[in-house]
Amino acid sequence: MSEPRTIHLPLFAMIAACLLAPVSSRAQQSEDRQSREQQQFISATQQALECSDAEWRVLQTKISEVIRLQQRLGIDPRPRLFGPLKPGESSKGADPRLPALPTVPHLSSRDTAPRSELSDAAHGLVAGLADHSAPTAELKAKLDEYRQARARAVTDLARAQQELRDLLTTRQEITLIVMGVLD
Repeated sequence: MSEPRTIHLPLFAMIAACLLAPVSSRAQQSEDRQSREQQQFISATQQALECSDAEWRVLQTKISEVIRLQQRLGIDPRPRLFGPLKPGESSKGADPRLPALPTVPHLSSRDTAPRSELSDAAHGLVAGLADHSAPTAELKAKLDEYRQARARAVTDLARAQQELRDLLTTRQEITLIVMGVLD
């Protein structure tokens, strides 16, 4: 009969640390890449809009708000006029007459996006669907709550897009439409 094996905790801890270190390193690399993409987007967008630093300070806030609201609605704020592009990829290849335009990086994943009335209503809707014993009246109430929250989010997005449009020249508006920031 063989003796029971003993686990040497220091060795086990060292192996676990070696295995987990690449995961945290990858997460940091992903955050660094995301930050670089955001900085590149900011710089390239200011250039594409051909605006001064003073104008950009105002526009950047409005553009960020529109993108945040688009993401809340699940809208991918990247160029739609020329087909799907990868984050950071320019739309220059689509039409040689166009200037290279930046694409909106994924600013946050749905898991890390801030909670909103719409996301809370969506979670409630999914929870209601998962509960097979939920009464129909409760499901209808959750559905109504979701629809109302979505309608408010669509209204908020339309308001933010109009506020941004009011500050733009026609050329800048077209640029943001091509980039997928405006409809």
